[in-house]
Amino acid sequence: MEEAYAPFGVTYDAGEDQWYYNGEAVCFFRDVLISNGENLTGGGFRGAMRILSSAEGTVRIETVRDFTRPDFQGYGTLTGIRLLEEP
Repeated sequence: MEEAYAPFGVTYDAGEDQWYYNGEAVCFFRDVLISNGENLTGGGFRGAMRILSSAEGTVRIETVRDFTRPDFQGYGTLTGIRLLEEP
């Protein structure tokens, strides 16, 4: 799983059990794998996602995927990572 994120600056340190984005510890990582295109908070979202969180870190990120081009797993093709605003 983690090798797919590496070209976009996201790595995982198994010894620390910690995700990093461009060298900074990640506290929240959302990966929407499949989506019907609806907003996550609007009540109409249908799809699948993975959320990873850590008590450590300060960076909040999410994946950017092209859902019109499924990858070999049937997920949207990963095209980037973006920073999330503070909650």
